[in-house]
Amino acid sequence: MTAPSEHQTNERIMARWTRRVGIFTFFLIVVGIGTGYILYRTDETARLRDRAFLYFGDPAVTPYPPGNVDRWGLSLTIENAGNMPARRVVVEYDCPDAPHTAGEIDPWPLAKWKRAEIGSVIGPKQTTTVQACNVPIATINQAKNNARDVFYLLRVTYLDGFSNTTRVTQVSRIFRFDKWAGALWFIGPHNCSDSDCRPK
Repeated sequence: MTAPSEHQTNERIMARWTRRVGIFTFFLIVVGIGTGYILYRTDETARLRDRAFLYFGDPAVTPYPPGNVDRWGLSLTIENAGNMPARRVVVEYDCPDAPHTAGEIDPWPLAKWKRAEIGSVIGPKQTTTVQACNVPIATINQAKNNARDVFYLLRVTYLDGFSNTTRVTQVSRIFRFDKWAGALWFIGPHNCSDSDCRPK
């Protein structure tokens, strides 16, 4: 048996190092992909944490005019819970009513939307309140007697922070009376944000 030539020995050494370099390169690729995924997820988490998020509070009720109340004024309270400003804010509202039914109905198709007089930017952690609906006292009295249902509907669209991502929040409330607690607002059947919202 003849000893391997110098050329054959060099080829074996080269093949061995080529395999090792290939394994090391594959390891670096796997580590790079893993690091990239972690950075991507971290960035997504930061975006979700810092994004603008507008939501509505329950309305305050103001009977007026004083001394001769003929309607209830319902306020609109909107807050940005996020850490970025909400831009190009458009808020719409309505307070339709309908004959009382035992079952739950979706009041969204009843809405005749009105645009709220509100600024186009809501800063981080900022709350804004404006006057919204005026509900006649006759309708309120019917609601007290469970003859009618009064709804409070709100929707907002806005841009999130400095991106061009359009966000949406939609809310419905139903007005109920309790003889001990007075007027109460209950969450209605139409509440959503962003991709959870139904198509218009």
